[in-house]
Formats: sequence, C-alpha cells, structure tokens
Amino acid sequence: MRVTRLRWTAYRLPFRADFSTSRGVSTYREGLILRLDTDSGVVGLGEAAPIPERGGGTLSEALAILDEVGSGLMGRQLDEVQALMDETGRGHGDGAMAAVRCAFDIALLDATARAAAISVADLLTGGVRRSVVVNATIGAEAPTRAAAQAATARESGYPCVKLKVGAARSADEERRRVAAVRKVLGPEIRLRIDANGAWGVEQAVGAIRGLEEYDLEMVEQPVAAGDLPGLARVRAEVDAPIAADEDVTDVEAAERVLEVGAADVLVVKPMVVG
Repeated sequence: MRVTRLRWTAYRLPFRADFSTSRGVSTYREGLILRLDTDSGVVGLGEAAPIPERGGGTLSEALAILDEVGSGLMGRQLDEVQALMDETGRGHGDGAMAAVRCAFDIALLDATARAAAISVADLLTGGVRRSVVVNATIGAEAPTRAAAQAATARESGYPCVKLKVGAARSADEERRRVAAVRKVLGPEIRLRIDANGAWGVEQAVGAIRGLEEYDLEMVEQPVAAGDLPGLARVRAEVDAPIAADEDVTDVEAAERVLEVGAADVLVVKPMVVG
C-alpha cells in the first residue's frame, strides 16, 4: 500500500475540572488527529498530543513538522514512511517530533491492521489481552476534595488510584491528603503517588518514609528528572517501589535508569518516546 493523502485536524478539549499537580494547573488538552489514506482505499488514523510540561514539544511545533514532511511521504510504501520520519523533521526538538512519530506509528498500524481485517492488538501479538487494568488519577487537591474524588473512583470500580503529591504546603498536609484517600479506598484498592519531580532527595526520603504506612504501590518520579544518582539513593533508602517517568524519554534514557538502579518501574509515555 502507498500513501495517497495525508490530512490532520487540530483539537483543543477543555477539562471538565481543572487538574492540579506540583507543576501547576491544567485546564485543557490539545493535539491533532492524523488521517493517512492509501491507494487501496484503506485509511489509518493516528494521534499526536504533545506534552509541553514534559518537554514534549507543542502542538504548533507538531503542526509545523507535518507541514514540512507531509509532501515527502506521498506515494511512499507504508514500510518506507517510518524510516523517512526518522530522517526528516530534525531540528524541531525531540519532543514534538516524538509526538508526530507516534501519530504516524498509530496510523500505519491502523491501516495495516484494517487491510488484514484484524485488530491492531492481533497485528502486534498473538497473545492479546482483552482487557487491561487502568487507574484513576487525583490531582493535588485538598484532603476533603481528594477523598471525594477517591470515593468516585472506588464507586466507578477502579482497582488502582494515583494521587498527585508534592504541592502540599507541609509534610503534615501531604500526610493528611494520603491518609484521607487511603481511608476512602480501603485496603483492597491499590494506591500510588506521583510527585512529578517536586522533591529534593532528602525531602523525598523523609516524605516517602512518612507515607509508607498507607501501603503505597509505588512512588512515581520523587525527584527531578536528570538526577539519576538522587533517584537511585531514594530507591535505596525507602521500602516503597520507585517509578521513573520524566526520566524515560527514549530507549537510551530508560537503559540509563536501569543501569544505575534508579527505579523499580518505568513509566513509558508514547507521546514522549515516539
């Protein structure tokens, strides 16, 4: 199959409620939907939703890359497109390029699977899971509001909840937030926390030790991205499993995290790694 047409449409969706983290408040999400038409009539759809706060580039950068590379992909076989994407669009920043690459990956997989009349999951592997576990996420809310959102997550049947931390004014307030959420969830629902790199090493060790009684499934990115020695030290000094998120930007970065023993878990975001 060859590419005969590329189209994309940008979107901007407001959140139903503001979402707070240690980095600030988000009120919307934006991105683009990519449509890839082929000479066989099969259409593939993909999405690019850059994450600027993660160094993932911006929507305007992603649109600029598509404007630049789109015409060069016309008439190409599907298996040629990804190789060309790796060679074009450089200079725009890895973040936006990763999001665009992700959009093409999704669209190419979608078109290939549609042509074979199978799902993308079946295309990728023979041992397909028909369901996956997902978690609810609670922002950096005050204890009462966080507990109310935890109750909603529990009533909705979520088996796991992630609570954003690192924005509280004191360790005591942070403890009250986590305690309130755990009380509502009970012992059966898993609870993980995510600091988005807000803590220093000593602060992270102290905070995590003070919260471990609430049976934390994991602690995500307790210290700033780039401080792998600090992340490794936190992991060595606490009992809760440590997850790396902002430090996982590509395969090489993930390997560095593992080489220094900085994390038990890697959080992989397709829009960041491409």
